[in-house]
Amino acid sequence: MKPNDEEIQTLTKQIKEWNSQIDLLVEKQKAAVTAAKRIAQELDELRAKHRLAIQQLHKRDVDRSGYYMWENIGDGG
Repeated sequence: MKPNDEEIQTLTKQIKEWNSQIDLLVEKQKAAVTAAKRIAQELDELRAKHRLAIQQLHKRDVDRSGYYMWENIGDGG
């Protein structure tokens, strides 16, 4: 059966609409990928700061416990 002009116009219109939707979704995907990369970089930076802070805190705790140990030894134990 041969499609009539109305069916062809309907399908052509639908294809154009889908093309627009596809283009919009592609742009949204690109924006999401860019945002995800930025968030991943921020996470990496924050994790590095977190590790450094924990290391510094641990070092201070070790230094402090050593200081108190020597302070107590100086007082006779």
